[in-house]
Amino acid sequence: MNKLSLKIKHIAGIFVWVSVMCFSISCRSDRPQPFLNQKQMCGLLCDIRLAEAHLYQTREQKDEANRVMIDRSIDVYVPVFQKYGINYEQYQAIEKYYMHHPEKMEKIMRAVAEKLTAMKSGRVEVPENEAAVSKE
Repeated sequence: MNKLSLKIKHIAGIFVWVSVMCFSISCRSDRPQPFLNQKQMCGLLCDIRLAEAHLYQTREQKDEANRVMIDRSIDVYVPVFQKYGINYEQYQAIEKYYMHHPEKMEKIMRAVAEKLTAMKSGRVEVPENEAAVSKE
């Protein structure tokens, strides 16, 4: 083989390698980092709903109630996010991921509803749906 064909094969090899690397990088998971698996997301959403219920039940009946609710919501939501090791922006990214995977989000929301219903009725066992939510 002459030098030209060797150079072409070398360049073609580099091109194939770069193409494979680009493809493998593009196929990486679309999960945001940090990430909450379905079971963790179920827990987070339950905690958020409980925090919202607390805010609603303890709201003030004044004209400026909305302002007070907004001010108090920071005190309620921040600890919930800290419990799961995330901030609000990371929560939004994780929620967006699950919204793009509706079959997973549906499982999570069913588990959240069942867990909150179980809590309301005083049952302590893990609801069947929550057990079905995967840890991914």
